[in-house]
Formats: sequence, structure tokens, C-alpha cells
Amino acid sequence: MLNENDVVNILIPYLAKNNWEIVSTCDTRTQGDDVVAKKEGNVFYIEVKGATSSKTESSRYGLPFSSSQMRDHVAVAVLKALQTRTRCQQSSVGLAFADTPRHRTLFNSIFPCLKLLEIDVFLIKENGEVELL
Repeated sequence: MLNENDVVNILIPYLAKNNWEIVSTCDTRTQGDDVVAKKEGNVFYIEVKGATSSKTESSRYGLPFSSSQMRDHVAVAVLKALQTRTRCQQSSVGLAFADTPRHRTLFNSIFPCLKLLEIDVFLIKENGEVELL
């Protein structure tokens, strides 16, 4: 199971391979935009979530998040993406999540709206594969 830090660590080389320069990243111990990348004057803000906790002291460490936790993570991430879209209208905005059946179901149910709002969704597989929906 991938935690948030794992997702960031897989996403960064994918973005670099697609000619994005990584400007900054945050891990689960810091606040701010999870991944900020830049290409040809375009700034890309990406909110990231995993499928389990990265914190060893957490009761969820090593265990998958529950369905309701995953729903809450998606809701919070979408809110942050919408806030970023409002704040940075000329920038690209995205979400990157560990690829789980529950995350897929949730994103499939809202994908048409995310597409209209130009919010990209990356699903990150445990084998390191990145899928852009």
C-alpha cells in the first residue's frame, strides 16, 4: 500500500519525464502544496493522497484507510484543488492518489466535472506506474 509520501516519490519522476521541473514538494510532516511543478511558464499544483498512513504512530499505519476515510480524502483534495483553481486561474491543477478500487470508483463518479474544471487526476499504482485519467 502506498502512503502519501510514496505517491509523491513516484509522481516526481513521472512529471520530470514529461518535462515538468519540480519547484517544490511537501511530505506528510509539512504543510503547503504537495507538488508544485513548472513547464514553459505554466505552474502545476498537485494535491496528493495515499492509501494508508505514513506515520508510524498512527493507528492506521500499515492498514488501508476505510471507505469513509477515502471519501473524505477525496472531498478534501477536491476542495483544495478548487481553491487552488480559484486562486491561480492561469495554472494547472491536479490530484494524485494511490490507485485503489475505492479511489477509482470515487473519481469515476466525479470525473466529468473535474474534466470541465480542468483538474487532472493521476492514479499511482504500487508498481510505480502512473495513469492520468
